[in-house]
Amino acid sequence: MTAVTRSTLLERRTERTAMAEGFQLLDDKRLLLAGELLREIARYTQLWRAFAIDCVRAGAALREALERAGLQGLQCHPVDRGVAARLALRERRLFGVRVQEAELHWRYDAAPAAEQFLPEAERCREELRALVAQAAVLAALAGSLRRLGAEYRRTERRARALEDVLIPEADASLRAIEEWLDEGEREEGSCTHLASRRAAPA
Repeated sequence: MTAVTRSTLLERRTERTAMAEGFQLLDDKRLLLAGELLREIARYTQLWRAFAIDCVRAGAALREALERAGLQGLQCHPVDRGVAARLALRERRLFGVRVQEAELHWRYDAAPAAEQFLPEAERCREELRALVAQAAVLAALAGSLRRLGAEYRRTERRARALEDVLIPEADASLRAIEEWLDEGEREEGSCTHLASRRAAPA
C-alpha cells in the first residue's frame, strides 16, 4: 500500500458515509416499489378473476345467439353504427415510473330500432363490449406492472451492489488505512523515543 495521510482517511470516511446514505435511499425506494407492486398485483388478480367469469358469460351468450340465428345469421346481423369507444387514461409517476389506469367507455350516439336486433345477438354484443372494456383496464395495469417490476429489479441490483460489494470494500479499505496510519504513528513514536534517549546526557 502506498503512503497515506489522515486527509486520505477522512476522504474515505466521507465516501463511506455517502455510500451508506445511497444504500438507505435505494432500500427505501425498493420497499416502496415492492409495496406498490403488491397492491397492483392484488388488483390485477381481482380484475382478472372477474374477467374470466365474464368470459364464460360472454361465451354462453355467443352460444345462445348461434343457436338462435346460426353463424350466417350472426354474420348478417346489423352493425350497431351508433356506438363508439372512448379510452380514458390516467397516469401518475412513482420514482419516474409511469403507472397508468385505463377506462374504456362506450358512447351510444343513436339508438337504432330495437326490432333490428335479435335479443340473443344483442346480449352477446353487450357481453363482448364489457369484455373489451375490462381488457383495456387489464392491459394498462399489465403495462404498469412490467414497468414497476423492471424498476424494482434495477433498484434491487444497485442496492445489492452497494450492500454486498462496494460498502464491504470501503470498510476493508478504511480498516487498512487506519492500521497503516496506526503503525506509522507507532513507528514514529518509537523513533522519537529512541532519539530522545540518545540525546539525553549520560
